[in-house]
Amino acid sequence: MSKRKDMGAIGNLLGNSAAHYALYGEEQREIGTYTSQAEEIAGKKSWNKMDLEDIKRIAVARARSEIRRRMPLLGLDERDEDRHAKRAEEFIDDFISKIGKGT
Repeated sequence: MSKRKDMGAIGNLLGNSAAHYALYGEEQREIGTYTSQAEEIAGKKSWNKMDLEDIKRIAVARARSEIRRRMPLLGLDERDEDRHAKRAEEFIDDFISKIGKGT
């Protein structure tokens, strides 16, 4: 896969994982599944600072979208969206810092 496609795949997987983490807590099985898939793809290439910023941008957008979509299904108040999104972004930042250590 091209680097650009890999970045999109990592971002989407990471965004899904972060949304699950933010909404359901860290015990969700999907978190580990999505995160390990993202780690596997990320480990195949080296990433510069701009790549990492792009991955983060994709992941944050995906996480926000998933949070926004799932909140009504879970009966959560829409006013809490930013709080959940912030928690998701912290998860994303942690992942990005781990894959960025090799750059």
